[in-house]
Amino acid sequence: MLNSIINKDFGKFRTDYDDDSAFESGLASKTIYLLSRVNVHKSGSRIYVITIPTSVPGGMTALKVTAALAMLFFCAYWVLIALWMYRDAAKCKLSGLYWGLIGLLTNLIGLIIYKIYKRSTAICPACGAAQNAGHLFCTFCGSPLGKRCGACGSKVGAKDQFCHHCGTRL
Repeated sequence: MLNSIINKDFGKFRTDYDDDSAFESGLASKTIYLLSRVNVHKSGSRIYVITIPTSVPGGMTALKVTAALAMLFFCAYWVLIALWMYRDAAKCKLSGLYWGLIGLLTNLIGLIIYKIYKRSTAICPACGAAQNAGHLFCTFCGSPLGKRCGACGSKVGAKDQFCHHCGTRL
């Protein structure tokens, strides 16, 4: 019996439905049914349930409030990333406005690029300015930017035991 109802209604729906559009006019005056299928795994039988959808009281309002809160969170996140990049770049004596604008326009990609750029630089322990990794002294305050070899004067790592340039034990 259910099979004949489904086939009869489906055939009627197919003749009334326009394949070129996904909107049917006069839909508000028609009764809409939902067909759900439940499979019973042990017996292999199928159960069909036909229901009429009902609107949830206050559902549309809750949906709109949730969407507005999600957009607010997303906008706050977007601006906070740009502000953090601006403050951190200014603290390292890089161009804060430049990095802040990059953060505002590109957000996460700009943050990744900023972190890669900052990792390739050395930070002065005295003033916090970002320096080229090869510099021996800070260009802002003149303080030394790491360990130097006593024999040849080249820059060496903090954990190095021997100079990479002349081989002298440090």
